Amino acid sequence: MPLTSSSGDWNIRKAKADDAEALVDLFNRLGHETDFMLFEPGERNITVEEEAKRLESWEAASSGVVFIASIGREIVGFVVGVGGTANRNRHSLHIAIGILQAFCGQGIGASLMQGLESWAIEHSFHRLTDGHGPQQSCNSAIQETWLRRRGYKTPCIAR
Repeated sequence: MPLTSSSGDWNIRKAKADDAEALVDLFNRLGHETDFMLFEPGERNITVEEEAKRLESWEAASSGVVFIASIGREIVGFVVGVGGTANRNRHSLHIAIGILQAFCGQGIGASLMQGLESWAIEHSFHRLTDGHGPQQSCNSAIQETWLRRRGYKTPCIAR
């Protein structure tokens, strides 16, 4: 069930393969808007088809998920969780979040993280690993603050 803001301005839901084009566009916009994302502008060379296949494979294997925040038809933020592939980290979910700066401070990041946490619990992940490190941005601040408030500890952010 999608999460919606109390004012109804935005909603959060799990991304589907049909969202691949809008997600690739969002990734590119974020790359140009901030220096705090992993990929620099022009460095992320994923095609819409590759993103759609990735979403489908994660769904089939329950090994990863992307939640998106949308306002109307525009996707303005995402959180991704990717599960470990080795026996020793299969219970770990590596997370990253990105929200367009114009939409920070509205509770979107907290709702994205809430959706991700619910999915992680449902799929037996019990460790969330922070993919941002020490950078300071709207996106990494949301992630770290939210995780600490929910009882996660650093550096491995286990609960």
